[in-house]
Amino acid sequence: MDVAKRILKEHGLSITTPRLVILEIFLHTPHILDHAELMVLCKEHVNRITLYRTLHLFYEHHLLLKVPSNTGISKYLYRGLREDKRGGKIHLICQDCGRIISLEDVRLPPIHLPKNFEPNFMDLIVNGKCRGCSK
Repeated sequence: MDVAKRILKEHGLSITTPRLVILEIFLHTPHILDHAELMVLCKEHVNRITLYRTLHLFYEHHLLLKVPSNTGISKYLYRGLREDKRGGKIHLICQDCGRIISLEDVRLPPIHLPKNFEPNFMDLIVNGKCRGCSK
């Protein structure tokens, strides 16, 4: 819980039991999760509305990425700590088993954005099949 508390503090968020429970789940789960899966994992500590609001809050504070899935249901991925906003991450996500392979501190190719937009960070999500599922 100490790591989760530190993360919440670093992002200027109040430390509450539901936030700690949800963040701990993301810190210890090696795959992407949707709302229903998270509800099962934290049902004794967090109600459905609190979970939804916390996911939205974490997304707004750049703790989570929303990952579109082939079923149309948004899934969530913990982004990890980000010290250098210029660097990027590439997330390889298996659409069969949900396994995530994250490549840290990757220099993403330059992307020409409109002049009236300044990005804070970039992540690249690559959907596909891991070695185990592609056999």
